[in-house]
Parts: sequence; C-alpha cells; structure tokens
Amino acid sequence: MIVVMPLISCGQGSPFYDDVLTGAPPTVVRIDPISGAAGSKVTIYGLGFSYLAPTNVVTMGDKAVSADDYSILANPSNGEIESITFTVAADIPEGEYPVVVVVHDTPSNADITFTVTP
Repeated sequence: MIVVMPLISCGQGSPFYDDVLTGAPPTVVRIDPISGAAGSKVTIYGLGFSYLAPTNVVTMGDKAVSADDYSILANPSNGEIESITFTVAADIPEGEYPVVVVVHDTPSNADITFTVTP
C-alpha cells in the first residue's frame, strides 16, 4: 500500500510506503565501522529505512545486499532516527565505496563511504 504525504518544504507530493515509519526518503547519516573486510557487519544510521529489513538494499559499487536487521533508535539525534545492519558482500574487491541504501527504488545519498580492507 502506498501512502502519499506532502513534502512541505518543496510543495510537492511524494509517495511513501507504510513500512517506512519516518515517511521520508532514505538518508544515510553515518556508518559504523567505516572500514573492514568483505563479510564484515556494518550498521548504517539515518532515516527513511523500511522496518522490513530485507526491503533495504545496500549497494557498494556494483554489489548489492539486503539489510539483515532494522532498529528504531532509543535516543535519536542529529538525523539518526533508525539503523539497519548489513553484511559486506563476500566477493567485493578492496577499495573505497559509496554506501547507498535503496528503499522501494528510492536511493539515499552517496556521500558516506566504506573502505573494504584485506
């Protein structure tokens, strides 16, 4: 089911899904850790994520994985309202990659990076 909510700041309507509790597009504020080997667990903090964890698809380069877990933060601050956890793809090459969360075909910002180490 799609729920339409107005975006007051730009005066336009935008579709949101009822599994996105914040009614906002996905936004990545920070990740923890910021580097690690393939197969590492990483937590993404931000908002606009689906509470149905696998609906959050995390892309790094040409690799995409579904989120493992979703949480609402007990003490939200600085735009960090929700978190999702994912496992870095096992076959991703070493390097630095933008972390993008795609929720219902809507991508997040791409300015937060993760470095894959040996």
